[in-house]
Amino acid sequence: MSAPHDRVADYRRRVLAERDAAEAALADPVGVQESVLRAVLEFNADTAFGVEHGFKSIRTAAEFRAAVPIRDYDGLAPWIERAAKGSAACCRPTTPSCTS
Repeated sequence: MSAPHDRVADYRRRVLAERDAAEAALADPVGVQESVLRAVLEFNADTAFGVEHGFKSIRTAAEFRAAVPIRDYDGLAPWIERAAKGSAACCRPTTPSCTS
C-alpha cells in the first residue's frame, strides 16, 4: 500500500491534469465538439443506423445534420423496435448491459 503522501500527490496530479484538460476544452469549444462528433461517428459507423446514414463519410456537423434529420418518436420508432427486439448492432456497436 502506498504512503498517504504518495496517494495525495497522485490525486493532485490527476485533478490538475483534468483541470488543464477542461481549460483547454473551454479555449476551443468548437474544436472539442468536432472531435467528439468524429469520435461518436467513428464508434457507431458500423451500426445499422450508422451505415444507413453514412457515418463513415460524414466529416462535419453540417454533413451530419444533412444526413441525420431531426425526428420525433414516430420517426425513430422503427429503430427503437429493432433494438428492443434484440437486433445486434442496430443502433449501438456494443450490447447494452443491464444492472439492478
